[in-house]
Amino acid sequence: MKSLTKYLAFIIISTSLLAQTDETKPEVKELTQYHEVIYKLWHIAYPNKDINMIIKLYDDLKDGADKVANAKLPGILRDKEKIWKENAEKLLLSINNLKNAIDKKDTTEILKSAETIHAMYETLVKVIKPPIKEVDDFHQTLYVLYHYYVPENNIEKMKTLIPELLQKVKNLKNASLPDKLKQKEEKFKTIVLELDKEVLNFISAVENNKDKTSIKNAMEKVHQKYQALEKLFE
Repeated sequence: MKSLTKYLAFIIISTSLLAQTDETKPEVKELTQYHEVIYKLWHIAYPNKDINMIIKLYDDLKDGADKVANAKLPGILRDKEKIWKENAEKLLLSINNLKNAIDKKDTTEILKSAETIHAMYETLVKVIKPPIKEVDDFHQTLYVLYHYYVPENNIEKMKTLIPELLQKVKNLKNASLPDKLKQKEEKFKTIVLELDKEVLNFISAVENNKDKTSIKNAMEKVHQKYQALEKLFE
């Protein structure tokens, strides 16, 4: 009986850890799967002005868009829910416009709708994927702290993440923006330095075993600076 109890406890803990791990991944499988039909639309049918192929792709485009619109976002993307839904609705509208153009046999509108569908797909990708890996990496650690360990006031678990948090801030300080975002690099560096300062204040509060309110306030400032960093790329 004891062995069975231990086994069940192991299963529960493992499932819980897996769920938490999935929550920290900024991925939406429905959007990833949608790329297959979008690729055919944008890289084969559209450049060749292949209207018949676009028409044949319609059902898959519609089915995939419906799945994307009904997708459940992981916990780490909870603050993206509103903008995700707004753009998913625009994707559905562009699919509807494609259907109307097909019914009217309007080749110009069919091509314009295909272009809009691709643009909306790209927008949704940008909603969930930061432009550089270092921003995404930092957010994964911040998410666990902000939504789990700090609200629980679990000092010991907070302390286990301090080395990781410091390393990820360091990575941000050493990061460079891609060429298309170079005009934002100076502002990016400024915000990262401000974020670094708030991270150090948070770590000090944790290591000195400050009260729950002080730690929560320090974490809130870290979170606000991260949001400012993220907003830079909108």
